[in-house]
Amino acid sequence: IGSRTKLIVVSDDDESYVTPAALLARPPADFQEWPAPTPTDTAMLMYSSGTTGTPKGAIVTHGAWVAHTELALAQLPGIGVGDVVLAVAPMAHFGGSIALSCASAGAATVTLDSFDAVSALECVVDFGVTVLPVAPVMLKFLIEDAPPDLQERASTTLRAIPYGGSPAAT
Repeated sequence: IGSRTKLIVVSDDDESYVTPAALLARPPADFQEWPAPTPTDTAMLMYSSGTTGTPKGAIVTHGAWVAHTELALAQLPGIGVGDVVLAVAPMAHFGGSIALSCASAGAATVTLDSFDAVSALECVVDFGVTVLPVAPVMLKFLIEDAPPDLQERASTTLRAIPYGGSPAAT
């Protein structure tokens, strides 16, 4: 979050992108600057089925994204460098938005391409995950499907499990 935005695509192994070494060697005049977005400019499309159950893209403005990030970080006090977020939900949904909010405060992100309770908790243990954003049904699977010893080991690093999408089952 800042007043100047720069987009740089970097890769170590693909000739279609600039390498980190080549990027550092370029003079500043080689870079194009874009004007800072306004709060009402579209920042992204987040996907939601809302109350209808029909998936749709919801426009999120820069102002709304900044407010979301500030709220997420206020609800997850102390998130920053040293935290690790496991992003197992699509980045264009709630879980991804929490991971991006935490990244803006310096947290690292580990991603999984699909969810199952055992793999998720194994990642928590292996990578020292501290924040695990999930949908309520995922939380249910973490509680019901993962072995108790794995749940116990994962609980030693986890400090927040934000969830959204529906009420949690009781």
